[in-house]
Amino acid sequence: MAPEMLDDENPAGSSKETDVYAFGITMYEVLNNCRDIWVTKDGQPMRDRVIESQVCKGNRPNRIDGIPDDIWTLIEQCWHQEPQERPNFKAILAALEPYRDFRPEPAVISTQLLNVDEGLASAIRVVNLNPQVQALPQQLTEEDWTDDESIVEYDENAIEYDSIQSEMLPSMIRDAKANDPKAMLEIAHILFNNNLDRKHSDWKVILQIFHTLALSDSDDARFHLGIIYLMDLGVDKSDRNVFVHWNEVRTKSKDPYFLPVATYMLGWFHMLGRGIRRDPAKGMELISQCKTKEFTVGEVSRTTETTKFYQLCQMGAPVDPLCKYLVDICSATGFGTSNTPIISEALYTSLLTRNEPVTRHLDGATLWVGWGDQTNLSKLWLAAAHSTSSNASLNSSCWKVVTPLYFRLAETGFLEALYHLGWMHFIGLGVEKNDRYALLYWQDVRNKSNDVYLTRVSTFMLAMLHYDGRGTKADRWKSIELLKAAGVCSPWYIALESLVTDPANPSLSPTRTRSAFYTYCAIGSQSDILCTFLQSLCQWTGFIFETSTFTTKNNFQDLAKQGYVHAQFWLGQCNANRVRGPLGSNIMPQSYPAALTLYHQAANQGYPWAYNQLGYHYENGNGVPEDPSQAAEWYRKAAEMGVSK
Repeated sequence: MAPEMLDDENPAGSSKETDVYAFGITMYEVLNNCRDIWVTKDGQPMRDRVIESQVCKGNRPNRIDGIPDDIWTLIEQCWHQEPQERPNFKAILAALEPYRDFRPEPAVISTQLLNVDEGLASAIRVVNLNPQVQALPQQLTEEDWTDDESIVEYDENAIEYDSIQSEMLPSMIRDAKANDPKAMLEIAHILFNNNLDRKHSDWKVILQIFHTLALSDSDDARFHLGIIYLMDLGVDKSDRNVFVHWNEVRTKSKDPYFLPVATYMLGWFHMLGRGIRRDPAKGMELISQCKTKEFTVGEVSRTTETTKFYQLCQMGAPVDPLCKYLVDICSATGFGTSNTPIISEALYTSLLTRNEPVTRHLDGATLWVGWGDQTNLSKLWLAAAHSTSSNASLNSSCWKVVTPLYFRLAETGFLEALYHLGWMHFIGLGVEKNDRYALLYWQDVRNKSNDVYLTRVSTFMLAMLHYDGRGTKADRWKSIELLKAAGVCSPWYIALESLVTDPANPSLSPTRTRSAFYTYCAIGSQSDILCTFLQSLCQWTGFIFETSTFTTKNNFQDLAKQGYVHAQFWLGQCNANRVRGPLGSNIMPQSYPAALTLYHQAANQGYPWAYNQLGYHYENGNGVPEDPSQAAEWYRKAAEMGVSK
């Protein structure tokens, strides 16, 4: 009951303020698992009269461990002693809005899609917003184990070298029988890399050798014993034995490959509860510790160490769900494999089925991606979208699933996603074609992005939309202002190169940025006249690659005949300047009369750059008698439209 309702002299009745007080108490009770909230020092429930006295004095229950700061602040505001200081329910709803879709265990990955066991799926669902990381013990106790498996040990004299079926040098066998560690290890590695069947009898010898060498503190042997027990190689699969051997590597080794890989895998074992009591916080701590110069977790990398790790995961993928999952992650992020991202169907589908905004479940997201860095999840989504849509046509079914990935990225504030969404709506890829939405997305990129390329190309496309009146009212002045802001001058089509060249880093290759622009133009050319024009322009100018100009010349001529003003002007430019193709072939000879005809056609549609070119030709007598007054008139019209001489 609210304190004002307990006032002996002037008790208040029920009101919105008392309802808010009751709501605050209810929130506290729910978070306290409905246990008594008013208790004495020894934990006994208080009597009603004592509770009323505490409320009137302004005392409140103590804070419960684990309540987020913003929720605790809201509870304190709701049960404030002064009614006028309590928030209204509109403000309460606003404060709780970030938790609308919160789930304690968000289903990030479908176990059916990934074909993983429930243990892996459970760990991937973990969301711990503020994990209390504890130091990992160097020695593990029996309480830590999750099963009754025993640790397997072998007698060093029990190695059955004579049973080896693979061919071996007699001298190597002789040295190994004499307990030469180098020869023993060499034999074990030769057999290990022989692509043996999992039930091949030689695995028994490999296991015996590695066990014997492990007793002599061999990091190599301990590491490979973990692999053998993980992948069911000639022995029964045993997570406990995997954990024990890799934990020995973690605590004793300094090897640049064995140490980070064992540490990383132990992190997953802690998170999954495999061979050890489940502890996601310890798992995340280990993953955060394993990054080295050679083992660059979370980055596109093909070092010797990362390549060996990827091959290790590939080896275990057929029998172990964690290895299968890590193969997908490595392939998607270019970790130890090709720099070109490859998204598996299972991983791609699981990206699409994610329901919770990433920003609300940061630890869950980083745990899911496996690298401990939110940025990498965005990169993974982007890689999935690029990989799936590469070489796709306008009507490809892939756009229905690519577009949601860009929406997910946009939710995280990834501005490159907004740029791509602009194209999705402009062309109609996976969504309804909508020039207005395209304009709004590109406008956001222009206003917020620090990326030179994204800003320039978005500004360029905005200028086109404003000029043609697509998604907004036609505004030629606005179009010209935007073109100038993009660093494109008259005649602005010639300056395509400037769209993808960073003046601060002119040496950087614009190949990727050129390709993205051209790809969208090529896809959109199947249905959009502006895209057809821009694709032809890219080909004509060699913006992407050296190409024959015969086809693009015909494209320009067809567009000009349709009255498309941009094509009329550009074709005029081509006629005014002789165009030569490969080996000096004369693709389009210089023809001032043809150029002037096209300029006049464009000028009749109010094209300011055509005004400017007509002024130039009358001033210099190109195809017409010199006429200063006529030239001045055309220059004046161009200037009125914002295009200077």
